Amino acid sequence: MRPLLARAIGIDFGTVRIGISVSDEGKRIARPLSVIRRGKTDAETVQTILVLISPLEPIDLIVIGLPLLLSGQVGEMALKAKEFGAFLEQALTRKVIFWDERLTTTQVERLLKDAGLNRKKRAENADTMAATVILQNYLDSR
Repeated sequence: MRPLLARAIGIDFGTVRIGISVSDEGKRIARPLSVIRRGKTDAETVQTILVLISPLEPIDLIVIGLPLLLSGQVGEMALKAKEFGAFLEQALTRKVIFWDERLTTTQVERLLKDAGLNRKKRAENADTMAATVILQNYLDSR
């Protein structure tokens, strides 16, 4: 019997919006999934994520971008991402890994500009593309 293949989810954490990406079942390729608005509570946000990802099961890994300062230090946003990740790991009972996302926004902005998207379209796609880059960078590192 073949082992069950599972997907990974990538998250670009934000205080207003959260970008979400998903891998294929072999965890080789990441693709954009969606952008959600954060709920009033972490529990509300996690419920929105669960509804979004449940049709993609099985999922056994969540990779959350860790917005470290350029110096590598943990700042306020990285602390918030870690708190959210701990809550998400407990609520969804999936392994959560934090991935250094420094310069991801710059990389995504360049990709979207190169694709010819105007400023409005770049803003609409930035969060989900950042989640995709975070997840793909993690997958490539394995």
